[in-house]
Amino acid sequence: MYDLMDRKVADLRTHDRLMLDAMRAWVHTLTLAGEPKRAVAGRFIDGGSSFDAAMTILDRCSGETLSFQRPCHPQVEEIEAVLLGLWRLVLDGREGDATATATLLVDGDAAPDLVRTMRMIPPPRGTVH
Repeated sequence: MYDLMDRKVADLRTHDRLMLDAMRAWVHTLTLAGEPKRAVAGRFIDGGSSFDAAMTILDRCSGETLSFQRPCHPQVEEIEAVLLGLWRLVLDGREGDATATATLLVDGDAAPDLVRTMRMIPPPRGTVH
C-alpha cells in the first residue's frame, strides 16, 4: 500500500485507477446526492451492487472518518492507498492478510464481511484480469 501513497493517479495500473475512480465517485455522490450506487452502476458487470455493498460497510462500520479526495484529484491519498492495498490483497486471494487489514478500517465484526463482499466484486469495466 505504501507504494501507492502520494502517487499520481495517472501512473496507477488500470485496475487500481478504475477502483480509485469508483471509490471517489461513490463517496462524492453520497456526499452530494445521497444515492452513490448510481455513480458506479455502469462501471461493473453486476451494476456495482457488490461494490456498493463493500463501500456501505466501510461507510457504516469504519472506526474513524475515512476521507477521500474529489474525483479529479491527481494524487492518491493515504486512506485511498490503504483501500487499494486491501483490494489487491483480496484480488490475490490473501484473505487472512485482507481481513487483518480490514480490521484496521472497520469494526472487527465487520472486517470478514467487508472482505467477503470485496471478493464478489467483478473487475471494473476496462480492466483485464
